[in-house]
Amino acid sequence: MEQFVIQGGYPLEGKVTPSGNKNAALPLLAACFLTEEPVRLHNVPDIQDVN
Repeated sequence: MEQFVIQGGYPLEGKVTPSGNKNAALPLLAACFLTEEPVRLHNVPDIQDVN
């Protein structure tokens, strides 16, 4: 597994955009039913299991 070791006293910030993953998308879709708030998922793979 790749890792980064960061030394220093400065706070980190940034953005990570992981690629869409079928195995992660299905539980996220199910979790959306647990809230009454609007939920928007991005980068969901376009496959039959999640359509």
